[in-house]
Amino acid sequence: MEKYLNIIGWSKAEFAKAVGIPPTIVTQWTAGHREIPPEILDYLANLVKAYRSVKAPRIKDYGELTEAGRQHRSEINQRFREKNSKG
Repeated sequence: MEKYLNIIGWSKAEFAKAVGIPPTIVTQWTAGHREIPPEILDYLANLVKAYRSVKAPRIKDYGELTEAGRQHRSEINQRFREKNSKG
């Protein structure tokens, strides 16, 4: 269970909130003090499948991306200076 939570980036508390149970139950499951219900394991498995099916965007040219960001910031700064110099 902890492996699944790590894959999707959820804490035990976040998972408990998502399924509507007290966090102590999730702690008991992960410590082996309580058996994890099959429907919970199925839910986690489906979350992992969904998480893995989403592809991260690929940046073709990081240089172009950073230059566009610099240009955008420069334009915003210019507008700010123009607006404040008029008043």
